[in-house]
Amino acid sequence: MLHLGPDPLYDFVKQLGNERDRGYVLMAHAFIDERLQELLEKAILEQPKNMRAVLRELFKGNNPLEGFPARVQYAKRLYRIPKKLVNTLKKFNNLRNGFAHRARCGELCQEDVDTVYRAMSAPDQAVVDDMADFWHFDGLSNACTQFMAVTAHIYCELDHLPLHKTLPTSQSQSDAEKTAPHPPPT
Repeated sequence: MLHLGPDPLYDFVKQLGNERDRGYVLMAHAFIDERLQELLEKAILEQPKNMRAVLRELFKGNNPLEGFPARVQYAKRLYRIPKKLVNTLKKFNNLRNGFAHRARCGELCQEDVDTVYRAMSAPDQAVVDDMADFWHFDGLSNACTQFMAVTAHIYCELDHLPLHKTLPTSQSQSDAEKTAPHPPPT
């Protein structure tokens, strides 16, 4: 097995060892969903302390950021997420829903993976192809290997997104300037 080092991606790959296709897709989705939540929480930490608790509530219960599609849309507003990546995440979610909401589902087939893969940009597809060619796992189908590469690439893309803008605060700009500490005169 490929050694990726002690990081979340490596831990994810290790966990997949005993999964069947359905579990594989659901775990991959959960892995990306957790990364989206981490990104949103990182953006929350950039906000004033008085806003953080309120914003964290958005992730709990039946609140707006509880679901994957809402997290994608909100992350899109806060980070510079390329349109192709947003479309890829939507296809990724559709694939997950297909596996999660059917009583009986078969194996992950190449057509399923291709739906997500085709939503990616050509350079991203080339990276996924290289990763899938490099990774060889005993007993893992080509579709699962490629899906693992797609998942890993999505994770890496999300990991390198710059914060686009901050959330609105409860203070106006002039109020914030008035309360901000001023440097001592020189």
